[in-house]
Amino acid sequence: MRSLAPIHRLRARTSRATSAASVRAPLLAALLVSACASTPTGPQLPEGPVALRLVGADGAPLNVAALRGKVVIVSIFGTWSDPALVELRLFETMRERWAEDVEVVCAIVEEDQQMVRIFTQTFAFPFHAGRVEDPRWFTSEQGPFGPITVSPTSVLLDRDGRIAARMDGMWPPEVLTEALEELVGDDDA
Repeated sequence: MRSLAPIHRLRARTSRATSAASVRAPLLAALLVSACASTPTGPQLPEGPVALRLVGADGAPLNVAALRGKVVIVSIFGTWSDPALVELRLFETMRERWAEDVEVVCAIVEEDQQMVRIFTQTFAFPFHAGRVEDPRWFTSEQGPFGPITVSPTSVLLDRDGRIAARMDGMWPPEVLTEALEELVGDDDA
């Protein structure tokens, strides 16, 4: 397992840049970290393709619908979530294994666009990453993934953009591998 030292250095560098308003945001209260709360069950999830639009780290719009045809891992987390960074390494491995079939999208819960830019530059994951423009959908049953109460929460979208699985907390590697094998259709695993 890789050292978490870079995570703590990012926090030290960025904590001064975080405004008091973003610390008090109700969104942060809704996403209390619970790294041990891995459970494959959750709320009733919507049917049909998911509509998810983010503001990319560069400020450009990012529409997840553009990735249809591939299996998409959507990781929803705050920049302050150490478990999310550990899980992103797992997603990086899965993305490398199925480079032609799997994409990863980081839906970052952060009010400050500059923090999203700093985060993506610091960790340089080879993923699509963006800030959730309207964070109210995290606490709503009507949000694209139901209410999000744990960071990280991840959702697997099938090739048609429909929700295939959701994990509140971190994915056990063997469970994620099995789910991706099924969605990708990999019989060589």
